[in-house]
Amino acid sequence: MMKRLPSVFLVLALTLSLPGISGTAISAEGAVAPIGLKAATFVPARGEKPQIAPGLTIAGYAQGQRGYYLVQFRGPVQQGWKDQVSAAGAQILAYVPDFAFKVRMTPCQAKQVQGQASVAWVGLFHPAYKLSPTLKREGTNLYSVRVERGADAGLTAAAVARTGAKVLGREGGMLLVGATSAQIDAAARVLDVAWVENFLLPEKHNQIGAGVIMGSNTANTNGYTGSTQIVAVADTGLGRW
Repeated sequence: MMKRLPSVFLVLALTLSLPGISGTAISAEGAVAPIGLKAATFVPARGEKPQIAPGLTIAGYAQGQRGYYLVQFRGPVQQGWKDQVSAAGAQILAYVPDFAFKVRMTPCQAKQVQGQASVAWVGLFHPAYKLSPTLKREGTNLYSVRVERGADAGLTAAAVARTGAKVLGREGGMLLVGATSAQIDAAARVLDVAWVENFLLPEKHNQIGAGVIMGSNTANTNGYTGSTQIVAVADTGLGRW
């Protein structure tokens, strides 16, 4: 006599047999998860591909060359899943919503990662993804160009200069670049360029933190001058990548 399976196992069996579930990243709310980049948003599970301008895609990498990919997991990321990707020799660089990471690896490693049970999708990180959607395009402009973490900033700066763009300064992994629209697109095709945005001249906003903000006027009127004290308030103004 056949025993009845508990309903939970029947539901699980039916779910696994449904087409389209395999290779799909699902959110906690049951929605199909998108890839949300600043330059594009698309849902790999639906076969969606972002609209990319001609010349800002790549076909792939040479065998043994370490390039950049997007790796999307099947759901809310578990540390063990990331460890499996790292164990394949890949380097996880930055989180990309939803459930994805920018990863540096070879084509062989990418194939191995794609075969992991926790991974829903692996795709190339195209040069178009490196360009801020608000870039100025008329004439020659100043741009901030960020070199990928762990890459050689000097070699990357030299490669950017070979596009015809002018590298006007470098501080760590940040480059100040003067370029036309065509030149900055070419700079995005440099392997280790990570991100390009308009250069913004830093501005001071209330650099003297007295009076209303610090309440120093009230303290002064009560006899507190701070003459023997050293106080510093620092705000980097850094935002998320």
